[in-house]
Amino acid sequence: MVGIGSGAVAVTKNALGTQILHGSTSGKLTHGTTVYTAPTTSGSTRSFTIQRTYTNNTAADITINEVGIYVHGTAVGWSLLLDRTLSTKTIPAGTAGTLTYTLGVTV
Repeated sequence: MVGIGSGAVAVTKNALGTQILHGSTSGKLTHGTTVYTAPTTSGSTRSFTIQRTYTNNTAADITINEVGIYVHGTAVGWSLLLDRTLSTKTIPAGTAGTLTYTLGVTV
């Protein structure tokens, strides 16, 4: 998920400040299919990627300020990994941007 929110991140925060909705009208992005790669092992690290392309089919640039991954677990309900450590990313009108997370564990 991507958003335009710019509020402070807190460990208890579980939602984007202002999510950019799916669509092709003003302020919206077309959300592509989420793609997961098969896990790979390199040395003592096991990792995989999550990737999604967002297309701006509007007449104006859209700037992304926040990104997040929603995770659902039956024992814990809905939770969110929220990341605002990246610089902002502008998707110009008529173009697309791809967000890729690489998640891994090293033992």
